[in-house]
Amino acid sequence: MAGSVSAHIILYCFLSLLLWIFAQEIRKKLKIPVSLTLLIFGVIVRAIGFISPDLYSTVSLVDGTISPIIQLAIVPAIIFEAAFATDWYTFKREFFQILPMATSVVVLTAIFTAIVFKYVLMYDYSWDESLILGLILSATDHVAVESILKDVHANEKFETLVGGETLLNEATVLVIYKLLYKSIADSKNASNLFVYSLRLVFGGFGLGIVFAGAMAYSLKRMVNDYLQETNLTLVTTYLLFLVCDNKLLDSSGALAVMTLGLFMSAYGKILISPVIQKQLKFIWFMISRNTQALVFIIAGMKLGAFLSDFSIKDFGLAFALFLFIHIIRGTVIIIHYPIIKYFGYGISKREIIVLTFAGLKGVISSALSLIVYNDEGLKDKFKSTVIFFTMTIVALSILLDTILLRFFLHKFEMDSLTLSQESILLGVTNTIIQETTKKIEKIAEQPDTLLMKWNEILEIAGPKTILVEVMSKSNIGKEILNKNQDSSVYNLTCMYNSHFNLTDDKLSTEFRMRFYSILKRVYWSNFEAGQCRGSSALKLMDSCNKALDNPYCPMNDWPYLEKNIYNKKRMEYYRRHINNNAYGGIFRKLIYNRVIKAFDISHTFVRAHYSAEKIIDSMDMEVDDEILQMIIEEAHSQIVLCQEFIKENITDSYPEIIADVQTKMSTFMLLNSQRRLVGKIHEQGLVKQQEYKHLASAIDANFKLLTFMSNPRIPSLAEMLKDRFKKSTWADIKKILPLIEEKHYQPNTLLYEKDTPITVAYLIFSGTIHEYGDGLSHTLRKSNIAGAYTLIDLFQNSYFTSARTTSVVIAALIPFNALKAECFIQDIYREAAKYIVLYKKDYLDLKASPSQHILRVVENSNVWYLQAGAPVNLRRGALVLMGMVREDKSIFSLLRPCKKIIESYDDTVLLIFPPHFGAVMKQHRNLTDAFASYFIKYKSRVNREEFENQLIVSTFKITDIEDSSDTDD
Repeated sequence: MAGSVSAHIILYCFLSLLLWIFAQEIRKKLKIPVSLTLLIFGVIVRAIGFISPDLYSTVSLVDGTISPIIQLAIVPAIIFEAAFATDWYTFKREFFQILPMATSVVVLTAIFTAIVFKYVLMYDYSWDESLILGLILSATDHVAVESILKDVHANEKFETLVGGETLLNEATVLVIYKLLYKSIADSKNASNLFVYSLRLVFGGFGLGIVFAGAMAYSLKRMVNDYLQETNLTLVTTYLLFLVCDNKLLDSSGALAVMTLGLFMSAYGKILISPVIQKQLKFIWFMISRNTQALVFIIAGMKLGAFLSDFSIKDFGLAFALFLFIHIIRGTVIIIHYPIIKYFGYGISKREIIVLTFAGLKGVISSALSLIVYNDEGLKDKFKSTVIFFTMTIVALSILLDTILLRFFLHKFEMDSLTLSQESILLGVTNTIIQETTKKIEKIAEQPDTLLMKWNEILEIAGPKTILVEVMSKSNIGKEILNKNQDSSVYNLTCMYNSHFNLTDDKLSTEFRMRFYSILKRVYWSNFEAGQCRGSSALKLMDSCNKALDNPYCPMNDWPYLEKNIYNKKRMEYYRRHINNNAYGGIFRKLIYNRVIKAFDISHTFVRAHYSAEKIIDSMDMEVDDEILQMIIEEAHSQIVLCQEFIKENITDSYPEIIADVQTKMSTFMLLNSQRRLVGKIHEQGLVKQQEYKHLASAIDANFKLLTFMSNPRIPSLAEMLKDRFKKSTWADIKKILPLIEEKHYQPNTLLYEKDTPITVAYLIFSGTIHEYGDGLSHTLRKSNIAGAYTLIDLFQNSYFTSARTTSVVIAALIPFNALKAECFIQDIYREAAKYIVLYKKDYLDLKASPSQHILRVVENSNVWYLQAGAPVNLRRGALVLMGMVREDKSIFSLLRPCKKIIESYDDTVLLIFPPHFGAVMKQHRNLTDAFASYFIKYKSRVNREEFENQLIVSTFKITDIEDSSDTDD
């Protein structure tokens, strides 16, 4: 084993993980930071390495191979995981605060630290070497800082500011280190450093974006494949870092990996299958923490190797440098205060002090010192000095800065809840107490609870225990508990609640923030459940973040969203170009994408707001009901606005697109539920592994079918006309196309008015129009023609109806002279038949007929267009609407039912009466009575059919009840 390199590496890795486990347990017991414990363990491993030949060989092997391991294996994982876990919205908002903190602050801190090291502490090293040490000690540790801020529940925005600084700081330090290394190795060509720095920075960003795009493309094509998706993120991250490290490209791998990680934080997370999101993030978290453990143990081993080379004086100087670093960092941040104050969310003077002590040294400083140690171009003495100073200051920083950071956070009350937060917490606690009390009473009623030790149960899980735990976290609560420790739960609650003298504004602000926080979670849950697209979830969550930036105003999240997802002028511009033969397809695709995006976001918005309202109502919190009701009303007002938008701009305007979207979303939801059900059945042991794989693969195959299903295309004007007039040819459509104009109308637009000349008819492509006049009031929908009677020569000067849009309407404006060809005649008369009969009812001896009788007969009749000489079957009877059937039967003549088949005398349009109408007419002498009789019989037949359907349903229900009662028996 002693001669095997692989065995020593395996031994070292697993020994490090074992020590990491011990360090975690020590942290739980003694509250000692894990990284400090690992450094000490590293020193101990070095000290006892001589006892075991295998351990000594492992230590020696690590000494010779640590640089490439750290550079290629550890640094990418640490940076990618930190970037992936970043809150992208807040990072983006605070970017211009983070940028100077991670660039000019780092550079100035490195320079001043180098000056102190060389000229104040009087170490005899070159300026370049002093700068290297200054740079290493300017790096900050995001893990240590974020863990402290999360432990004390600091403000999320401040937490992201500190986390963003440490993330970008890590990448910046590694870039500057490369520049310093280049300047030392090639001091004669120092003028090329600027060009090289541009290459590092822009090359890193560029390659990061390219790899992010490639990974996004690949992730889109993977469905619920945990291994493949996890492996892809691992391979992409490490391959990107290796490509950047290649001498040919020689770019910043750190910046590239950070760019990749931020892309995943911003957009990439929606490309990962929802069912594996948490597992994938946990894998990266584990890799990052494990690799950091390796770094600290290696650093401790190296420190152990050189401890004997340094005196007490050196330790004193290291402590002095530690103090100087804080003075330098604080001074440099104060210099930048005017800049960072006016960007992002701003920054207070108290936060400046906290930020000074938030520059903890950790894994990156340790990693860089180890890389320096393995650099053959540097002197051994300097390398040992770097290890000593870095590891000593890292240990001091982990130990003292942690304490100081917690102290100042507590001192400035940045770790405590506001009064409004405490008030809501008390309300939630009361709800929990009530539920706990009910549960205790229910348990106590059970017959097998006589032997229970209720004192112990109530001491550990009783209502008072919960309340005391909550109250002990605040200064007010502690004070009340000290004076009234033996009081009842009710009295403690009343005393605690009496201290909250809150204004309505403060409470309403806090409630809005809670509502938006719930809403964000609901949006993400909708995406995970397959109820909305990932991009929609991101846009909706962004609207919540935007609202959380200004929670003092009444809820206004929908207008912000509407402005961002739907631009009416842009949509009108797109529609004007969809009929162009050259590029119309591009604009049709743009409209399709805009509509499904707007629909998905607005539909999810409504559903999520209802869900958030239910969550708040279900909590039944003991808080101000008026304030709570006000917030719910504000939320509901946004729902109403959104529903109006959906109706006005989407469902009525683009029904075919919405039908497709709803079909796909419902299919996706069903497949998701099937996937979860199969997983649950497998967990319960009802199916074996092989059977589970077959079921899962079948569902995943359907997922892929859905993913690559083609989208419906928005038809052009020509295609819509061809679809409406089915007897026409493409040549016919091309002739009329220049005469027809497509237009978009807003709701409640008056299209034409009774007794006012009409110049066009309106063929509806989407939306609804209400047409009304004497004896007529109906709603016209897709494919109907409003004002169709004006397309007939005989009625072109008749204006007996009005029409008004009741939704957003897209319609083709058809002039009088456009549809003269034979192929259009039957369609026009079919639309206009009811108008003709109503308008000519006096002439047709229907003066006494109510309009509803006439409309009922006409709606159930057929319209035929017959050329001269065509056979006519008069078994059902008919009305002549155009031309002459016989010499004595011209326009508006009644053709009574008969068994004869005659030939049409002229080109004719006939209204053929409904089935069975012939028998009705034979029983009556005049048309008015026949129409009335048909209306009554038709109505009774419809009622009878409805009754029979209800009877069938009732029978099924009775059968089900009988079956269930039989089962019970």
